[in-house]
Amino acid sequence: ISENDVLVFGDEFIKNGEWQELLGNVNVKNRGTGWGYGGDIATTSKIVDATYANTGVEKKDAKAIFLYTGTGDANGTTDLETVKANYKALVDKLKQKSPTSVIYVMSLCPTNNAGNNTNRISALNAYMQTLVGEKVKFVDTYTPLLNGTVANTKYFYPDNYLGALGYVEMAQAMKAALAVDFPEDEYAVIDDATAEARYAQA
Repeated sequence: ISENDVLVFGDEFIKNGEWQELLGNVNVKNRGTGWGYGGDIATTSKIVDATYANTGVEKKDAKAIFLYTGTGDANGTTDLETVKANYKALVDKLKQKSPTSVIYVMSLCPTNNAGNNTNRISALNAYMQTLVGEKVKFVDTYTPLLNGTVANTKYFYPDNYLGALGYVEMAQAMKAALAVDFPEDEYAVIDDATAEARYAQA
């Protein structure tokens, strides 16, 4: 880990994203949990532990860290107050592991379940905003993917899994957040029209 790196921690949505290409910057590094491991906070926490384990490899504080996790927790039955406490513990762990990094907490994407979006996902996203401070920022990756009270099917495939156009929307939100804190950096994310043309071609 170098001081120029941007680490992206999270669940299967993160693992499946080619963030280095989506953001157009070689310093972006994917630390997603992988498919089949679930989108829970506990598994993401293990990835954080593994990333910062003492292995003899030089590990400096990354420039920035993105965190997208809690899909399994928010869409499950775990008490929401417990989910919030676990999420905060993970953010605190990242702050302790990499104290000079800017940490961007990314809101969970909407699903096709309006009730769950309102009662659990939106509630957890709102809680994330209470964690904002000098080194913790909030990135809205919920609203851009919403259609009324459910997920916009344009961005998901086949149902609740993030699709190609959804990844572009998330990358655009990430680039906008980085531009505020690191205006000298270069990140190249394609626009919606280009993304849709490439999608149609594929």
